[in-house]
Amino acid sequence: MKALILQHASFETPGYILDWLKIHQYETIILKLYEMDEKNIPLSYNINLLIIMGGPMSVHDEKKYKWLSKEKQLIKNLINKNIPTLGICLGAQLIADVYDAHITIAKHKEIGWFPIQVMQSKESKKIKWPENFVTFLWHGEQFDIPAHTKLLAFSQGCPHQAFMIKNNVIGLQFHPEMTLTMIQNMIENCYDQDKTLSPFVQSIKEILSVPKEYYSINHQIIDNLLSYLTT
Repeated sequence: MKALILQHASFETPGYILDWLKIHQYETIILKLYEMDEKNIPLSYNINLLIIMGGPMSVHDEKKYKWLSKEKQLIKNLINKNIPTLGICLGAQLIADVYDAHITIAKHKEIGWFPIQVMQSKESKKIKWPENFVTFLWHGEQFDIPAHTKLLAFSQGCPHQAFMIKNNVIGLQFHPEMTLTMIQNMIENCYDQDKTLSPFVQSIKEILSVPKEYYSINHQIIDNLLSYLTT
């Protein structure tokens, strides 16, 4: 089994997702798009799973990040081949963009640990999500729900936190893959430029002082998501 990971920034790694892939004996290819010439990005891959990570850029930044347009073509081609796909934050926004949904400035920037409410549906039951849980968020833009898409979750600060397309494509606005090291790296690289007065932006102290159980709960979310997508 082969998994392809699209990574957009050095400090937004796959985190716990890599642990899951190793446990399940996947051969993993990581495309570090921020290091690549767009001419060298392929338009297809022979893979069994696609994972699209987050990043500090916008889906609209194609002039600044030349590889974004090519990446969108690759994502569309793989989804059209019925490859199970998980998009996280920017990754989810890229999927939504491929499906012609709008990506807009969020009413509330969310940075920190906040509760997510899961829609009660047959899809959420199949994924085995709890009805609500606290997860990590870091975004200033948000996706509209693409046409023919199931809304899976929402938060107080953002009405669209997760969606599903065709039962094998899932987009998340939140970050269940996070490890403490990843969050520390994001704070070092992004916090000063992203922080703003908002009821949904926590201080660095608040972000770093959460119980260890928050991480284990979110890693179980990843387990459930990837198990659902690959079985």
